[in-house]
Amino acid sequence: MQLPFYFHGLAKQGIEVIAPAPKQIQTIHQIITTELEINIFNPASKQLILQIIAELKAKENIQGIILGCTELPRLLNQTDCQQVTIYDTVALHVKELLAKMKN
Repeated sequence: MQLPFYFHGLAKQGIEVIAPAPKQIQTIHQIITTELEINIFNPASKQLILQIIAELKAKENIQGIILGCTELPRLLNQTDCQQVTIYDTVALHVKELLAKMKN
């Protein structure tokens, strides 16, 4: 979340990227590595991530969330989070790949 990959690419499109606070990043990373990567789907962890999203919405007025880890879409999706748009990078990559294959 702190690498410039998304920051630079989206900035070129006029989109500002706001990363979660370090403690929030640590929480998300822990959920990914100790639960999602081994197929554990804890409702309390889902609520923690939704709380982080709500805090970012309240503090930074974010409009969307990039699920930049392949495990995160397995835990939450757009129906879980109505206050912001969810961008599932796996789905976006597959959609783009399929579009390019049709050309």
